[in-house]
Amino acid sequence: MTSSVGLHTLILAEVRAIFADSDLAQALRPRGMSIVDGCIEILYDGFPNDLRGPFGARFELPKDEGDEIWNRYSNEYGGIHDWAAYGVVFRLVEIYETSFERIRPQAMEGTWWLEEIV
Repeated sequence: MTSSVGLHTLILAEVRAIFADSDLAQALRPRGMSIVDGCIEILYDGFPNDLRGPFGARFELPKDEGDEIWNRYSNEYGGIHDWAAYGVVFRLVEIYETSFERIRPQAMEGTWWLEEIV
């Protein structure tokens, strides 16, 4: 059994690898990714010519490979790659793409946190 810190580190590495290999994820122009208080935080600029950013999203990470959060985005055959893809990257792309239906609040400065999922 992997500790939560070890699991979080593995998920972060896998998310970075997916971003490196995916044209769509790269198009979001990531600024940085980190683990903060059991969540992965991703900062990104958005698609080229999208001047509404920078954007941010936060996703709660599983404590281990059997807790409720793990089971939402992985099945008995899935591993860390599947969890990183479905639990983080695909969700990030989805919330970004649906952000075009919203108008950024005028009073907001700095990063637009599209969604904090915890």
